[in-house]
Amino acid sequence: MRTQMFSLLAFTLFTGLAAHAADRLPMTLTPAPDVRAHVEKKGGRYNLIQPQGQRTALATDDDMLDGAEPRFKQEDYNADGFADLAVGIPAGPVDVSYALYLYDPKSTSYTRFKLPAAVSEKQNCDGFWNITLTPQRKAVRSECRGGARQHYDVLKFEPDGSVWISEQSRAPKNAANWPTFTLPTRAVTYDRQGTILGETVLPYDAGGDEKATWVVPVKRLALYSAADALAATKGYLIKGDKTEMLAFEGDTWMKIAYAGKRGRIERWVLLEDAYGATKGLR
Repeated sequence: MRTQMFSLLAFTLFTGLAAHAADRLPMTLTPAPDVRAHVEKKGGRYNLIQPQGQRTALATDDDMLDGAEPRFKQEDYNADGFADLAVGIPAGPVDVSYALYLYDPKSTSYTRFKLPAAVSEKQNCDGFWNITLTPQRKAVRSECRGGARQHYDVLKFEPDGSVWISEQSRAPKNAANWPTFTLPTRAVTYDRQGTILGETVLPYDAGGDEKATWVVPVKRLALYSAADALAATKGYLIKGDKTEMLAFEGDTWMKIAYAGKRGRIERWVLLEDAYGATKGLR
């Protein structure tokens, strides 16, 4: 059994390397040992020839913008040990919209996967965009451009076929409880029930090296070694001190870094201490 599982894993990893543009069709698909399917183009139509010979329409030339061509990837997107098919349709100079066709070993066929509305309505961009696979997390990263920023969602597949958002970016916005404070771009992680596990600050320019800075707005600001009222330290910052924002714990705590006498120091601050006096200003 272990030998068979290892062989299947090695086979799937090998087939996951295959990626084709339309100009390299026909493309052979190998979702499992001794199983073959094909992607081909006839006339202006792109079709999937299923392992048992059925024909599934994937796209047509009319779906393409400015003479672009579809993109095809063969990887195990739902982490079940079998290679699937992703069909990408360029939607402009940057973004590519993907449709996933998951392979089902029981029916020996591919079926198009549709995200549940409860998931898609929480995404930054509905559906799958510019997807990349993260096998170690058994997840798919979907990323799109909106305005001047890149936005992403990490979609995790479960053995029962369900999918949920385990991480996503959040653009800067005004804080609900502190009207004079703007939350920076954050990477937010969740558990399967949608509870926020953590919020880590991302660079403002979505891919560059610019750091999210914050200047202390009050005369004296207490520092904590953890996001806990019992973790107060003897240290403090004064008005005008410049720091780097690192993470958040809800609307209560913010983790910051600053240059101390002995180098970089990371501490937590209470947003109530920094903005409590401005809470009623709206």
